[in-house]
Order: sequence, then structure tokens, then C-alpha cells
Amino acid sequence: MKKSDSLKNGPLIFVFRLPPRPSGDELMNAWSILSDKEKTRATQFKRETDKNRFIFSRVFLRKILSRFVKGLPAGLVFGNNKYGRPFLIKPRQNNFDFNLSHSGEWAAVAINAGQVGIDIEKIAPTDQLVAQNYFSAEELDYLRWSKKRKPEAFYEIWTLKESLVKAMGQGLSRSLKQFSFKIIGKQIIFKNNGRTVSSWNFTSRRLAKNYQLAVCWKGSRLQNKDLKVAMLTKL
Repeated sequence: MKKSDSLKNGPLIFVFRLPPRPSGDELMNAWSILSDKEKTRATQFKRETDKNRFIFSRVFLRKILSRFVKGLPAGLVFGNNKYGRPFLIKPRQNNFDFNLSHSGEWAAVAINAGQVGIDIEKIAPTDQLVAQNYFSAEELDYLRWSKKRKPEAFYEIWTLKESLVKAMGQGLSRSLKQFSFKIIGKQIIFKNNGRTVSSWNFTSRRLAKNYQLAVCWKGSRLQNKDLKVAMLTKL
């Protein structure tokens, strides 16, 4: 499959369940694929579970990208923009963007010809102060009146905001309150400083039982049902 052919119809989404108890051989093979910088980051985790999830999420990213670029997983070289967003240095690609997210036992990668951002979050009880600090008045109303449980409604909005920020590649340099999402059924309306914006595309869906996934991208406008998510069982 050519990269140009596979991405012309919009982003591709891959999710992978991180191994809960990887074997020694699995860890050794995964470790051999990481860069020195990634290995240094891995050693900074205090909990073994967090360390292993980081290791395998990075290997997952490398293996997915190697399907679309000319390079082995271990040979890919990454750089970061001034906000910390990663991009490929080697092999350098045109019209090619990617993004990684992981939470709990799941990792997710989005690939697109244009800008793309992805966020996955485990649904858990939330602190109302977080919503008050980062959500717009319209979003707070959604939390208040939605028929969904508050954590589910919260992560619907939160993952959309995160996916947008990650696609823009500017980190948290911009206030999350200036971005607002309105969800009507499966329709997602995005506003920037109160004005509706149609240049970004969004999808939001539940993954497994208690994870929320959102994707933001520029390019082909797809219906929610048309955006396929490939669930991988092994790397």
C-alpha cells in the first residue's frame, strides 16, 4: 500500500492494548527498538507498569510508522518542535503527520496527510475544578444537563480539546477555554472564541468499556461511521 493512496481519504487510526505483564523476551525485543533518548525516559518512571506502558507505546508508534515510511522501526529518528510535539526527522516525509496517545492499558496512533491529533483517556471520576478551569460556559452546561454520567460527558469534551491542541502542535500555550465544543447526538460543533470553525474535523467514540477516544484532523471530511479504527492484537 502506497502512503499517498492510504491517506488520501482521511486519517488512519490504530489502537493497541499494551501488554499487562510482558515477558522478558518481549521487553528485550522492545528495548532494542528504542532510541537512547527513549531509553533514558523509560528509566525515569518509578512504577514498573508505567515504564512498560511507555516502552510498548513507543514501539507501537515506531512499528505503525514503519508501515508507511521507508525505514525500520528502530531506524526512525524523531525531533520535537518548540512545544514538544514530535515529528519525523529520518526519513523526512512530506504531507505526513502522526500523533500518539496512551492511557492506562491502551495506546492509540493517528496518521494523516494533514495535521492530526489524537487523545485517549480512561474514564474515571473527575475533579469539577478541572472543568471549571478549562471548559467554556457552553461546555459546563453540557456537563450539567447531559444525560450521560458526568465522567463520561467530561471525557467526551476533554479528549476533543486535547486532540485539537495536539493537532495544532502548540501544547498548552493557548487557553483551552477559548475552544468550545457542542455535541448534538453524533454531530460535533467546534467554536473558537465563540465563532464556529469548519476547517477542523473531529470524531469521538468509546473504546472498550471505559475509555474515550477523540481525533482531530485537517483534510478529508468523513462521517463518524466512515473513520475506521484498527484494533491490533500484537505488534
